[in-house]
Amino acid sequence: MPYHIKKSSILSDSVPTDGILYYTENGNWSNKYSDRAIFDSEENAKLQVEIRRLHGSVEYPKGSQFISE
Repeated sequence: MPYHIKKSSILSDSVPTDGILYYTENGNWSNKYSDRAIFDSEENAKLQVEIRRLHGSVEYPKGSQFISE
């Protein structure tokens, strides 16, 4: 099942499309749904944006959601 990643913009509703950003193929965030990167699993989507901390924890950008299509 394909997945994409979305999150709320820190600028909230000031960003077009209700303040929602989508992770793109080139590693940036876009407010256009059509620019979203598609991943074959939720695990692969999470690997793209995970932040590994020195003490071993893994975090994701604030507000990230991994959406099944």
